[in-house]
Amino acid sequence: MTSSKFLRIDCSPTHGRAASSSFADELLSQLQAQTPGATTLVRNLAAEPPGFVDVAFVKDMKLHPTAATVRSLQTSERLIEELTDASVVIIATPMHNYTVPAVLKAWID
Repeated sequence: MTSSKFLRIDCSPTHGRAASSSFADELLSQLQAQTPGATTLVRNLAAEPPGFVDVAFVKDMKLHPTAATVRSLQTSERLIEELTDASVVIIATPMHNYTVPAVLKAWID
């Protein structure tokens, strides 16, 4: 039996003071209490924003069948692996201008 893995995505530039962070703290605390032995990875997108998909990124995707060997694609591969390994994903995000922040959009891309 594999253990549960929680992936928490934080998007607020005010991280610890954000309402979204407080809500995610409470939710994660409850999940951890119900799931002994679960591991948690916190990805703070505001502190370490992913790059945007640009022309160079798309070119590298087309030219290199093994993305792990291409520096421009390594971050993307790591983020994809974190997501696919997670059994639960918690996204703590504010709303900016009636939508999600650019860092979350970049993470999705």
